[in-house]
Amino acid sequence: MTDKENTYVGIDMSGSQTRCLVAASEGSVLRYVSCGSMPPACWNADDQREQQLTQESVLEAVCEAENEGGLTVLSAVVGVGGAQVHSYLVHSSVAVPRGRQTVQAADVAKVVRKAANGATSPGSTVLQVVPMEFVAGARAGLSNPVGYPAHRLEAYVRVIFTPQAEHDHANWLVNQASVRVDETLVPGFASAYGTLVEAERARGVAHLDIGKTSSSLTAYRGGLLRLASGLPIGRDHLMNDVSRAFGTDPRVATSLISDFGSAVYRDEFSRVYVFVPSEGPSRRTSQGRVWARDMLDKIIALRIEECMTLALDELRHEGLADGAVRSLVVTGDIADLPGVREMAQTVLGLRTRIGTPSRPEGLPEALRSPGWACAAGLVLYAHRLARRSEQVFENQYHAAMREEEQAA
Repeated sequence: MTDKENTYVGIDMSGSQTRCLVAASEGSVLRYVSCGSMPPACWNADDQREQQLTQESVLEAVCEAENEGGLTVLSAVVGVGGAQVHSYLVHSSVAVPRGRQTVQAADVAKVVRKAANGATSPGSTVLQVVPMEFVAGARAGLSNPVGYPAHRLEAYVRVIFTPQAEHDHANWLVNQASVRVDETLVPGFASAYGTLVEAERARGVAHLDIGKTSSSLTAYRGGLLRLASGLPIGRDHLMNDVSRAFGTDPRVATSLISDFGSAVYRDEFSRVYVFVPSEGPSRRTSQGRVWARDMLDKIIALRIEECMTLALDELRHEGLADGAVRSLVVTGDIADLPGVREMAQTVLGLRTRIGTPSRPEGLPEALRSPGWACAAGLVLYAHRLARRSEQVFENQYHAAMREEEQAA
């Protein structure tokens, strides 16, 4: 939120840039207000220099969004995650008080909270708790059990974890920009929230968000979240591959990937050449070497193929690879490279599209790219949280009024 009413903020630190997006609600419509982006972003808390650069990038991205929107950012929903994100399906149950034996919202909150607390592991923190289905008495497969008669309420809940140190570090970076963290989300979950449609979730869809140092894989079937995990491959691995192979600076490698890179190897590019400056001070002169363009594509294709293979292994491990998931959506800056969609279809055997955000309303064309999917999803989720809180308050108010009327 900001110092203006009905505004929502998302901060994404998982991509090649730190991104801040602000939107405002106009009735039921969420409309774009402003944005800010600033490289570099990193997750390496041990590297003091990179930590300082990341801290500065968060502050500058927030300031840019504030200046464009003429507002002050006070709090945000933040994308947090990495290669060690994992999730478990947890079963829990609670007794419904004998006095009423009808499920109420308090019972639902209690059984979900019990599932989250029971799954906590040392060194990890819960990022998200996603209820899958409830069992109230003889009724199973319920999405909302409130009002059903039951002696006992059961819940199947997917609990998503991330390392505590990683989570705390991300929160600290945002706090250093004088911004409070309202909630944290897995980047892939946020990107999926910003790009998937309900029909895809119902039929079965996997979502792969290729981040800076890792990737997030989520999968849905029957409209429910069935998988959330991190993959140890990101854009930085690709950058380091190119930097080592060509003997050049990582910044030059980044430019080569974005300007000339492709995940598809083509024979005709064996006769196309690019000049690559040498690493170190000499790269500021004309010293360097000419390389065939197809070598760059081979390096990119190998790393992208590895990422897709890991995603396929995760889907197989969860029993989602043989028809349960029917399509794939890919987001993140790397998703913009030519050939990524074709590579994904070849490795996973799934119909694939590149995910781009279409909301909030009025989103500039420059932001309708897979790299902005996470930030857009974070803002949409922040808006959803606020509307849910308003609904809860309204329900509590009406319940209190009914009690007063009955007492009178």
